[in-house]
Amino acid sequence: MICKNKNNDGLNGFTDFCMKDNSHPHMELTERLIGAAMTVHRELGLGLDEKIYENAFCIEMGELGIPFTQQKQYPVHYRSRYVGKLVTDLVADERVILELKVADTIHQTHVAQLLSYLAITKLQVGLIFNFKTASLTFQRHANIYRK
Repeated sequence: MICKNKNNDGLNGFTDFCMKDNSHPHMELTERLIGAAMTVHRELGLGLDEKIYENAFCIEMGELGIPFTQQKQYPVHYRSRYVGKLVTDLVADERVILELKVADTIHQTHVAQLLSYLAITKLQVGLIFNFKTASLTFQRHANIYRK
């Protein structure tokens, strides 16, 4: 089930891949992370460089007591051979990938990127935040096919 935003477009606001009883994996953590992103957006405003938001997000997570890793690296393999490394913006509590964007909108390519990151890292939940718009926009996605 997909819960779309009020515009019913599923891209520019809250998108949630829900599970039974309107819950999803790591719900409490993702709600805290969304709140942290809103605080960062409210205090810094819109349209700055992604790295500025990333660094501010780290400060906010630290103040909230949320463990995180910035620019976490994961090996990528193809046919059992190492082909490179994936570098995520942030990983919160070793459970949630955070991808921060400064774009006109959250595009399907951003979603595809996040879903690939979830598959490679074997993590189950990811959040995409877009700091360019007047109101913070975000999407929450879950890798329901995690092995």
